[in-house]
Amino acid sequence: MAPLHWGLGHATRCIPVIRELLAQDADVMIASDGAALELLRIEFPTLESAVLPSYSIRYSAGAFMPLQMLFQTPSILKTISEEHEVLEKLIDSHQIDAVIADNRYGVWSKRIRSVLITHQLQVRPPAGFGWAGAILRSAVWKKIGRFDECWIPDSEGDVNLSGALSHGMQTPFKKRFTGPLSRFATPGEISVAEKQYDLLVILSGPEPQRTMLETLMIKQLSGNHSKILLVRGTDITDTTRKTERNLTIVNHLPAPEMQQALLSSGSVICRSGYSSIMDLAAVGKKAILIPTPGQTEQEYLADYLKSRKIFFSMKQRDFRLETALKESAPYQGIRLPSSAALKNAIESLMG
Repeated sequence: MAPLHWGLGHATRCIPVIRELLAQDADVMIASDGAALELLRIEFPTLESAVLPSYSIRYSAGAFMPLQMLFQTPSILKTISEEHEVLEKLIDSHQIDAVIADNRYGVWSKRIRSVLITHQLQVRPPAGFGWAGAILRSAVWKKIGRFDECWIPDSEGDVNLSGALSHGMQTPFKKRFTGPLSRFATPGEISVAEKQYDLLVILSGPEPQRTMLETLMIKQLSGNHSKILLVRGTDITDTTRKTERNLTIVNHLPAPEMQQALLSSGSVICRSGYSSIMDLAAVGKKAILIPTPGQTEQEYLADYLKSRKIFFSMKQRDFRLETALKESAPYQGIRLPSSAALKNAIESLMG
């Protein structure tokens, strides 16, 4: 199991995949780098693990992230090649029969069954660069085609979370929908929790945008008298809570505590990262989404889910807490039913 280290979302959504693999008596090895690998090691301390090359993506405070990513393309392609070489060595040293990669396009091999998990079959170009959409799609599909199968972490029908990123297209490669993947309990296992916080704020994503949003939120939260929990999304080994008046701040919450925080909060504010959206859908929680500036996937998801009256969203530069809380009232979120799709996909892979 090899998730991309690009924030923690790719790692957290691999947790239910690993759990299902273990439930079907598979011997699982985890491979990643940085905090993503550390998180999975904490979640599954008995599993063997390996370090993969880091992409070391750099971000700026500006909003035009796609151009910055373009400049880093040579480095990204080099890392894809390096992680492919590492996998080939691991196959020999650990007798690996199959690999499941989450957005790591180099973690495939002709010698074993290879699966890629991604919801981005369509890469959204920035405004004014619509002409680049077909070029980006062709490049992505060529890399997906190296895998035996593509698993899309979403529901297949009209009630879905990823919209045009995953739906409404014929592809030259084999794909299947696994249903949304969340580290939290399935909807049928979730109970009603007593309200503890009026507002839960979850920060995540790359720097410096994570810190910029934290600064913005603390400034606006200081004038609010509601009971608030703010999860900074930083040191995953530090779960110490610090409370001053009505505001409690914690660096990280393990999955069970984060689920409890979601269930016991009146409203939620978070990024529109896809893993965060799947977690919200798993517990049926309403939320206010703030896309990372310049990250076209998050901007699309925020607009798409807002247009479907599922989650309210507001751009970071325009964010006003009181306005967002008021205008988000009609948006009730979504709870997607549990599905056997993931179980079936893994049975097929192991068969």
